[in-house]
Amino acid sequence: GKFEDYPVDKWSDALIKLLKQTDDKLVCLFLEDYWLIRPASRIVVPKAILDDHTALIRFDLTSDTIGSKKPKRLYSLDGYDIFERTDPQYSFSLQAAVWNRKLLLDVLVPGETPWQVELNGSDRLNKKDYRVFGTAQWPVMYTIAVNKGVLDKTGDWMQPSRTLSKNDWVELEREFGI
Repeated sequence: GKFEDYPVDKWSDALIKLLKQTDDKLVCLFLEDYWLIRPASRIVVPKAILDDHTALIRFDLTSDTIGSKKPKRLYSLDGYDIFERTDPQYSFSLQAAVWNRKLLLDVLVPGETPWQVELNGSDRLNKKDYRVFGTAQWPVMYTIAVNKGVLDKTGDWMQPSRTLSKNDWVELEREFGI
């Protein structure tokens, strides 16, 4: 839809509409200010995990699960150490992840900002028997380039802190004035 039809307080409406336009079982969600630091791994989510865990709503592709309070180590598979998130805070995180589209639609509601989606969505997700997994290996590493509406070249506010290389920032400055 048109940008003006989806102001920030209807962010979830746009996501719901997008998810309903596909029949794919899985969707990968990345926000526009996630700037890759290194190439993403080719094998991100082993199919066996998805087949064995039908209540798996989200497979975290970053440090979100491993960085949460007391993640539970489940097993190793295909070179990945698989953990389950046990911390209910931000269980519905918009950090890069592979989502079960049907379960994601079950938790989303219209009329929410991305921040409300995370907070309210975590409450809704935690009331269900859905599970969140991740890996210690960070299949996708990125910096969140915008912090509270401002370009952030340091990444110091993230845990652990991370940013683009100096050469990447120089190139962005040269090409785009960033």
